[in-house]
Amino acid sequence: MITSWFKQLLSHLKLKTTSLKKETDKELSERVLGQRLCGELKQYLGRHFDPGIASSTHISCVCADMQIKIELLKEINATLRKEDPLRAERCYFTNLSVNMDSFFHTKDGYYISHTRISDYCKEAELFYTLTEACETAQVGVYEHNNRMLMKFYVSLKNVTAGLIEVLKHSD
Repeated sequence: MITSWFKQLLSHLKLKTTSLKKETDKELSERVLGQRLCGELKQYLGRHFDPGIASSTHISCVCADMQIKIELLKEINATLRKEDPLRAERCYFTNLSVNMDSFFHTKDGYYISHTRISDYCKEAELFYTLTEACETAQVGVYEHNNRMLMKFYVSLKNVTAGLIEVLKHSD
């Protein structure tokens, strides 16, 4: 479940980015909005996070572990780079409701290095670049991959917005 202030943040960012491009005739796609949030996240890279803020920030996503999310992004990016179709069984995602603090833990229960957020941002930016052609495709591999990634676009956007929220209130 996304908290109400988190919904307000997403709504504010959507309005802010929409007015920047003056796109009045259509709503921004999840991919474009996520890409813009990723650009905004860059200004907070290098900050340490506050576990209290992170544990009270809830989002809906498909993976509740930063390291696994980065590896998943790398795998998807490799497939997209080769212009291969994504396998349906690899893109079957179940949405989870988690707090952002869980993203900062390893499987062993230790906090990850805050530099991993930079790794996440780099892979997410590459993902958005590689999926640009997928967004407008009508047929073929690009259109197939766009359908396979619909839940992932939303999840990535939610994680990025959650990271922004946690990091901008930290340090």
